Amino acid sequence: MMVTQEHVDEFKSLYVKASGLGIETDEEFFKLLTIAYNQVVSRTDEFSMDEHPTGRMLVFDAARYIRANASELFYQNYFADLNSFGFELLAEKEGVDDVT
Repeated sequence: MMVTQEHVDEFKSLYVKASGLGIETDEEFFKLLTIAYNQVVSRTDEFSMDEHPTGRMLVFDAARYIRANASELFYQNYFADLNSFGFELLAEKEGVDDVT
């Protein structure tokens, strides 16, 4: 699986306040991050969250939007980032050193 407990912990440390809104369980955060990962992959390509910090942050951002019931806005706001990351993954897959 692409999402690990370490990713859940990192997401919580970045985006979940110590009190108040953090009522979800780790299992719910795992599901949320898995859904977000699959949505990012559907617009880019498969990637390792540990090896691609840009992809990991896109997953975290997508999860924030999903959590706020605004997932449709994620694609509007991150369209350029998703395209750029997708090209980066394609270049990596094809063995191209520079995508600029």
